[in-house]
Amino acid sequence: MIYAAISQTNGKELRLTLEGAQGRQRVDLRLWYPLRDGRMRPSKQGVSIEPHELPELCVGLNDVLRAMSPNQGASS
Repeated sequence: MIYAAISQTNGKELRLTLEGAQGRQRVDLRLWYPLRDGRMRPSKQGVSIEPHELPELCVGLNDVLRAMSPNQGASS
């Protein structure tokens, strides 16, 4: 299932999906590219994340968002 699809250049997409195989689930963040017939195909550029790694990844992403915030470092 696709949870996010972010448009890139040349018709490519960065997709966040939940995949499952052999009874195991993983989160996949991968670059997809268009074929000549319009269908999309996954590239080798991406990562698969085990479910137990998600909380640490979310903490890191939130830290990055805070660091990028225009109010970062401002006094409250």
